[in-house]
Amino acid sequence: MRRALPTVQVLDAATAAAGLGYWIWDLASDHVTWSEPALRLLAIDAGKAPRSMSEALVLIHGDDRELVRQAMQRTITGGQVYDVEFRRATPDGERWINARGQAVRGDDGVTVGVVGVAADSTPRRREAAEREGRLCRHSEALVRLSASRRAHGGDREASFQEITEIAASAMGVERVGIWLYDDSRAAIRCADLFVRSDQRHESGVLLAGSVYPRYFQALGTERVLDASDAHGDLRTAEFSQSYLTPLGIGAMLDAPIRSHGRMLGVVCHEHIGGPRPWHTEELAFAGSIADFVALALESAERARFEAELSRKAIELERSNAELEEFAYIASHDLQEPLRMVSSFLALLRDRFGPTIDPRGVEYLGHAVDGAMRMQLLIRSLLEYSRVQRAVEEPQPVATEGALSEALENLRIQIEGSGASVVAESPLPTVRMPHSQFVQLLQNLVGNALKFHGVEPPVIRLSATREGAWWSFAVADNGIGIPPADVRRLFVVFQRLHTRAEYPGTGIGLAICRKLVEARGGRIWVEPNPGGGSIFRFTLPVVEEAERQAPPPA
Repeated sequence: MRRALPTVQVLDAATAAAGLGYWIWDLASDHVTWSEPALRLLAIDAGKAPRSMSEALVLIHGDDRELVRQAMQRTITGGQVYDVEFRRATPDGERWINARGQAVRGDDGVTVGVVGVAADSTPRRREAAEREGRLCRHSEALVRLSASRRAHGGDREASFQEITEIAASAMGVERVGIWLYDDSRAAIRCADLFVRSDQRHESGVLLAGSVYPRYFQALGTERVLDASDAHGDLRTAEFSQSYLTPLGIGAMLDAPIRSHGRMLGVVCHEHIGGPRPWHTEELAFAGSIADFVALALESAERARFEAELSRKAIELERSNAELEEFAYIASHDLQEPLRMVSSFLALLRDRFGPTIDPRGVEYLGHAVDGAMRMQLLIRSLLEYSRVQRAVEEPQPVATEGALSEALENLRIQIEGSGASVVAESPLPTVRMPHSQFVQLLQNLVGNALKFHGVEPPVIRLSATREGAWWSFAVADNGIGIPPADVRRLFVVFQRLHTRAEYPGTGIGLAICRKLVEARGGRIWVEPNPGGGSIFRFTLPVVEEAERQAPPPA
C-alpha cells in the first residue's frame, strides 16, 4: 500500500513550483506559520520570522499597513477573499508583494484562521511603470510633432529632420532613418538618417533589392518589421557583415510609410548594442511616426504644387496685364488712322460717287461700312480694357441713384421701344467705383432693351440679401437665350445673332462679367419662367459704418 505524501510537503512543493510562498495564521493562538519561500520573499531570516500577525504587519510599508489590516479584517469577519498588494523594504530595495488568502472556518462556521499565498509583483509593477513611461514619451512626441510647424511646413528636408530627431529621443534608439523607394521600386534611398549621439543627419545611401532580397521581400508584405535580434532574424541577417556589425546595431524596427494606399518606403529605428525586444506600444509608435512622414511628404508635394501654381498665377497675371496694356494701346493708337480711312472713304464717296459705276459704289459702301464697324470694335475694345485700368476708387453707391443715371443714358432707347423699367425697392448700397456700377446696370438694362420680342420690354430690377452678399436680378420678357448658348454669353466678342438681326459688338456682357468678378462676385443667366431671361449677379454687402463713411478726398 502506497504512503500518501504529507500535506505540508505537498503544499511546499506546489507553491514553490508556482514561485509562491504561503502562510497560515491561527486566530486562536495568533500564531503565523511561514513557508521558506514566503520568508525569502519578505527578506526575513528563518530565525527572525514574525510569530504573530501584529509582528508581521510591522514589516509592511507604513503607507500600506492599514490597507492590509482592513483587507485581513474583511476576510475574517465577512469571509471575503483576501487580495492585496503592498510594499516591503528589502536590502535590494523596495519590493512589491501580492498576497491572496481566504478564511478557514470550523465546523460551527466560525473563522478559526486564514491561509494565503504571496508572490513577488515587483517585475510586473516595474514593467507597468516602464510601459507607462514609454507611452508617456510617445504621447509627448506625437503631440510635439502635431504642433510642429517644421514637421508640416512643406520643406521636406526640415520635416524629415524634425521627425527623426523626435522619434529617436522618444524611442530611446541611436539611429532613426527615413528610406524611400526609388522610381524603379527595386531600391530604397536614405532621405534622412539621424544619429543621436552626435546630433548629425546623413542621406543618400542606396540599398538595392538585388543585394538584400530577403529584406526587400519582407518590405513587400507592407508590415512592421520588428527584428529584436537583427543578426539572427532572417529578414535582416543579410545586413550583418556590411551594416549591422560595423555600426554595432543589434535590433531594428522598420515601419512602412503609406500614402493613398501605396507604400512609399520605411522608417527604420536602429538600436545600438545587443538584442532588444520591441514592445507592442513601440510598434504602434513606429507606425505613427511613419504616418507623420507620409503627411510630411504630402505637405511637401502640396507646397511644391502651390508654389508652382502661384508662379503660374503671377505669370498669367503679368501676361494678362501685358495683353490689356497692348489692347489699350493698340485700340487707342488705331483710332486715328482708322478715322482717316473712314473720312477719306466718305470723302471719296461724296465727291466721286456720281462718276463711279454701280459696282464701284457698292464696293465703296462695303468699305465704308467695314471701317465704321472696325471703329465700333476698337471703341468697344478700348472700353473693355479700361475696366481693369480704372483709377476711380470704390465707394458706397446707392443702387437707386446709379440706376437713375443708367436709365437717363438709355432714355432714347427706352422711349423708342415703349419699355417700362421697374425697380423693386428697397435696393441696397454697394461698394464699387460709381461709374462702373452705372455701366454694369446700363449694360444689363440695355441688353434687355435690345433683345425684346413683339411686346414692349418690361424690365424688373430687384435685390435680396444672401449672407454677406447681395444677389441682384434683372428680369426681362425678351426673346430668351437657348441653353446651348449660355456658356458663350459672357465671352468677349461672342455674338448669338447676326448684325443684321441685332447690332452690337458682343462685348457688353463681357464687361459686366469683368466688373462683377473684380468685386469678388459672379454673374449668370437663367430662363424667366414667364418668358425672357433673368440676369443675376452678386456683390458684397456694405456694412452700416462703411455706408455712412464720407467718400475719399
